[in-house]
Amino acid sequence: MRRTCISLLAIAVMTAPARAIPSAALSTIPRHIVLVAQDAGVPDLATGEFTILVRDAANNPLNSRIEVRLQNCPGARVAVDQLQPGVTSQCATSGIIVMADQEGTAHLAAVGGGDASAPHGGGPCAGIYADGFLLGFVSVGYMDENGRDGLGAGDLSVWLTDFVTGDPIARSDFDGDGTVGAMDLSVWLAAWSGGRQVHSASAYCP
Repeated sequence: MRRTCISLLAIAVMTAPARAIPSAALSTIPRHIVLVAQDAGVPDLATGEFTILVRDAANNPLNSRIEVRLQNCPGARVAVDQLQPGVTSQCATSGIIVMADQEGTAHLAAVGGGDASAPHGGGPCAGIYADGFLLGFVSVGYMDENGRDGLGAGDLSVWLTDFVTGDPIARSDFDGDGTVGAMDLSVWLAAWSGGRQVHSASAYCP
C-alpha cells in the first residue's frame, strides 16, 4: 500500500504542469520610479504610480509575485505601510511586494522617502523581480528628499544642491530623463502645491 502511494505521488509530480518562468525580454517594467509621500493616508498616485507587466517566454501573462527591491539605492527608504490594497513592504530587502493580476499586470506606487545625509547614488539601483526572477533594474528618485514633514523647504534645498552640481543625480530626477533640471522642479512643485504629499511615511523600514 505504501509503495503504491509513493508511486502515485511520483506520477503526480512528474505530470504536474511546470510553473512558467517570467521572461525579462517580454515583460515590461518602468525605467525610473519615484518614491512618494502621502496625504491623510493616501499616497500620491498621480505622481508616483507605475505599471509592471509580467509575461513568460511564450508571451503569456503571469500572475506573478512582484517585488521591487531598493536595497542597493543609497538614501532611499521604504515606508513600512504602502497604503495601497494588496501592496506590502518587505523590510528585509527594502522591498515592495504586489501580486500581478490574471493579465500579468500590477499598478502601484512606491511609498517612501529619502535620507539626505546618505550618498545620493546614481543610475539603475532597484531590482524588479517576478517570482524571484530578475526582470531588470530601474533608477529611483524620491520627492520627500529628507524623509520628514512631507514636501517642504528642506526637500527643495536638497534638490537645489543636486541641481547646481550638474550631475545626473537620480534622487532628484523626478521625470526620469537622466538629468536634473527644470522639468524635475516642475514635477516637484506640482506635487507640493497640489497638497498630495503633505505627510511623510509614518515609519520607514530599518
